[in-house]
Amino acid sequence: MLHADTWVPPDFVAAVHRSLGEADVVGGGFWKVFRRPTLLLRGSRMKCWLRLKAGGLVLGDQGIFVRREVLERIGGVPDLVIMEEFELCRRLRGAGRLVLAPATVVTSERRFRQLGVLRTYARMWRVSLAYHAGVAPDELKRIYERR
Repeated sequence: MLHADTWVPPDFVAAVHRSLGEADVVGGGFWKVFRRPTLLLRGSRMKCWLRLKAGGLVLGDQGIFVRREVLERIGGVPDLVIMEEFELCRRLRGAGRLVLAPATVVTSERRFRQLGVLRTYARMWRVSLAYHAGVAPDELKRIYERR
């Protein structure tokens, strides 16, 4: 699963196969960099590691891969208007381990340039905290899309 504005490296299939070589690995994502990073967007590789280690998350702009049988067992990709990646990772963590594949994807920084880096990160944090507090998906979407 991949955001439309994210590009995979030529060796991404081999990287997924290497990652899934361990039986307890149910899925994961890739390391990520921005296509044209501003100073505040540098360090995204470190954020990928922190997000996985601290929160057990990989996001769509990192690319998400999952063992098919595990995805079927957990009921597929959650049908949510927003935060489906968070919910998917929550379910996957119950089935096994998530990892970062040994390859890097490149994603667009367009949204950060449009809204501003700090403002975009603040919005993402607000929505993430609201998700963890149990706010309904439609309200999360409203918060995320608010101008």
